[in-house]
Amino acid sequence: MVSPDHNTPLFHETYPGNTNDAQRFFAIISKLKDGNRQLGRGDCDATLVFDKANYNEYNIQELINTNLCPFHFVSGLRLNQCQKLLGIPKSDFLPLDGDFHGASAHRVFKNVYGKEFTVVVTRNPVLFDAQMLGVLASIAACEKALTDLLER
Repeated sequence: MVSPDHNTPLFHETYPGNTNDAQRFFAIISKLKDGNRQLGRGDCDATLVFDKANYNEYNIQELINTNLCPFHFVSGLRLNQCQKLLGIPKSDFLPLDGDFHGASAHRVFKNVYGKEFTVVVTRNPVLFDAQMLGVLASIAACEKALTDLLER
């Protein structure tokens, strides 16, 4: 947790790498709320940014259903939660301002875990091309391993 003005660190927690991120994050949410209240910011006017590894229904419910200190948050969705969004036509996307190398975005509203959220779907051709190179390299390595196995 950092301050909104100068990104001054206010809270951090290191935990073992062999623990489940989503389960660990649930405990951290309470600590973040307590820390926020101790700073005199009982309204929790804070935004959490986290990745899909910390994302599960219990954590989302803890973030949105607590009257004492609900947080705003930004996170990714899992593919099984947004499969239909993959069918949005390219023409519905708007180019992003700034140095985003051709990236574009489309804003929609989606019900997730019983609550309506704003979802921003992005298209990034530069990232796609880089990821595709990695996928193709993995496929080639698997094909080589299978060929070697077949020859043996």
